[in-house]
Amino acid sequence: MQKTRVHENGGKLAIWNQKLIFKYIGENKLLVQIMNQNTMSDNLIGHVEIPLGNLTFDRPVDQWFQVYNKKRKMSGEVKLKIYKQD
Repeated sequence: MQKTRVHENGGKLAIWNQKLIFKYIGENKLLVQIMNQNTMSDNLIGHVEIPLGNLTFDRPVDQWFQVYNKKRKMSGEVKLKIYKQD
């Protein structure tokens, strides 16, 4: 599990442009959660589960993913680039 830095006043069009590196040991999906930081506790804006079964060394994933809230309603999109390396 990793976290990005908090984006102060990012609004609905926040851009992080941040690289996270994970050790891949055969997981079949990646769970991305988008949170809103509050003083008392953080709130889940939404999440997306990204299947990793077709991820190969020669073909990175570079696309927009729809984010859904707890009620399974679309709450936005997130663009991710996912690479598999040795």
